[in-house]
Amino acid sequence: MITKTTILAFIFVTQTVCLTPTALAAESSKDFESLTKLTPPVTVTGGRITGEGKDRNAELVVKSDSSRSISRIVVQTLLLRSDGSVSRSVPHTLAGFSGNVGRNTLSRGESYSLKVGSIFIKNDITAVDGLVREITFADKTTWPPMPTTPPEKKNGEPVAVMMIGVQGAGDRARAVVACFNYESKGVKGIKYEVEYLDAGGKGLKTTSYGDSSTSPIMESGAGMVVSGGDGPPDRTISVRASMTSVKFSDNSEWKRGK
Repeated sequence: MITKTTILAFIFVTQTVCLTPTALAAESSKDFESLTKLTPPVTVTGGRITGEGKDRNAELVVKSDSSRSISRIVVQTLLLRSDGSVSRSVPHTLAGFSGNVGRNTLSRGESYSLKVGSIFIKNDITAVDGLVREITFADKTTWPPMPTTPPEKKNGEPVAVMMIGVQGAGDRARAVVACFNYESKGVKGIKYEVEYLDAGGKGLKTTSYGDSSTSPIMESGAGMVVSGGDGPPDRTISVRASMTSVKFSDNSEWKRGK
């Protein structure tokens, strides 16, 4: 049994939303990406707050459902109010299992306890949950996986982006996009925009998100998957993603024109 101060997410049902002829008529079908709900290969059980004052804590039990060994998991910890709304979210990384299962990976069917200490639990928090952002397997592959065919380069952008699915549901849903670096130099920062559209191609909501580091997050000719940005509102039939800015490893920048 492994104990860590971090949280993993609920399993979500896989479902693909089909595009309607009306929506496809509004724009080229290449502008519309998948609204598939993505299911992480782990199950979590738990989460009420127990104890008082500095002794307040919560515990979740996480079980691997994957046929492949897991070496690393990145999760967004969700701290919940009594009505179930998210008060705060905190990213955590879980890696290294040797002290509990005798190796550095977690295998199918193995489970462990995750404890959340009082440092994260304020007075309005009554329960905890989480959303899986990324899983790295022992064979170095990741979840969500990078599409076999990378997103197409459009309008001269150096990094292409397309939405590949949705993690979570309701007000906890997050957009998941795939990016691919077509430039001859590395990239250390990106910002993108996701537009949700109804059956007639009318915009319902636009959300934005970014990812950056002091070192390259994408080398030339490489891709990555990013989880970030609000999920789709009601009546969404299709979605369009676009890159708004890119910062390269040499500190030069590209920005989308007005």
